[in-house]
Amino acid sequence: MQKLQTLKPEEFPAVQKQASEGDAEAEALVCAAYRLGQFVKQDDAEAFGWCHKAAVQGHLGAQENLGVQYMLGLGAQRDAAQAIAWFAKAAAQGSAAAMHNLGAIYANGAGLPQNYGEAMKWYRQAAEKGYAPAQADLGIMFLRGEGVKPDSRKAVQWLRKSAEGKYAYAAFLLGLLYQQGSGVSRNLTESLAWFRNAGELGDARAQNSLGWIYANGIGVPPDYPEAAKWYRLSAQQGDPVGAFGLAVRYLLGQGVGQDYGEAGKWLLAAAQKGHGDAAYNLALLYERHFSGQSGSPDYEKGAKFLEMAAEQDISDAACLLGQHYAAGKGVAKDLVAAYQWVLLASQRGTRDCARELMPLEKLMTAEQIAEAKRRAASWTPRPHPGFNY
Repeated sequence: MQKLQTLKPEEFPAVQKQASEGDAEAEALVCAAYRLGQFVKQDDAEAFGWCHKAAVQGHLGAQENLGVQYMLGLGAQRDAAQAIAWFAKAAAQGSAAAMHNLGAIYANGAGLPQNYGEAMKWYRQAAEKGYAPAQADLGIMFLRGEGVKPDSRKAVQWLRKSAEGKYAYAAFLLGLLYQQGSGVSRNLTESLAWFRNAGELGDARAQNSLGWIYANGIGVPPDYPEAAKWYRLSAQQGDPVGAFGLAVRYLLGQGVGQDYGEAGKWLLAAAQKGHGDAAYNLALLYERHFSGQSGSPDYEKGAKFLEMAAEQDISDAACLLGQHYAAGKGVAKDLVAAYQWVLLASQRGTRDCARELMPLEKLMTAEQIAEAKRRAASWTPRPHPGFNY
């Protein structure tokens, strides 16, 4: 793929001709072109065919690619046995990436029984060849005690090697370990250094951590411009946590000028990816709950995002949603739904919401109240798996 990047468009037809004549290197380049959609329309099935031609001739890169395509089901049916077979061929030629992928298949039980012992074997081989992603995964195995006795010293040793090889995820993990004092002595200065290392390498999770550290003054004086900077870098990568963090800065005017338009833009970006807190604040923004907002409230849009937040067990959203159902504000009036959400909110810590129950009861039949209570009792929150609130 790196070689493909150096090709000029006018040179590619000659490569295609060589590939059609059976040249393995050219076949691998055409495979990469179809994988990336460079010079040709992206097509995983075409890529698979060209990689297979090169792989059976022993081309290392094609064997690696074929293993990946079988592992992920790109252009071919997902097949763990075939993925392992092609990765094994590439590994026999010394490919650390293939060794690492073999480790990942066994560690995750991708299409076959989980086997930490086999995963450790392959991770170690790749790690000892200096392959940074494998060094990180080996560190994680030592940290968790998967396929090996837990050993925090060895875990940190391998994570450090990986991070020093400029693998951003390893640096991020080191930041977490030093922040939490997990396997190492808690050291916020060391944690900050590793988060910064990972953030500068482009890791969005580390950038979010830096935003949180500077926004809240964790081990450093609060620095809102620095917080906004790191949240923005994450948000610009499409990360919803970063987008929410940046939106809050615009809502509060921390490190940036207060700007409800910009806040709304980033809240929407985060909410569209399932971030419940972003959805709740976006609803408040649509409904003009923030000081100094102009224009008419949009309760219909507000109710839509309140419901999304309420379903994720954000009790303030549930309380406000219940009030909307009671008044028919942005939604069709529904006293049963109103009572259900108000009751759920009051049960989950929004005490002020409990006082809404008695006025609702006066408007409802006994059957309606019983139905609302039944719905509340059977309701299950659906928090987004990617976020911790």
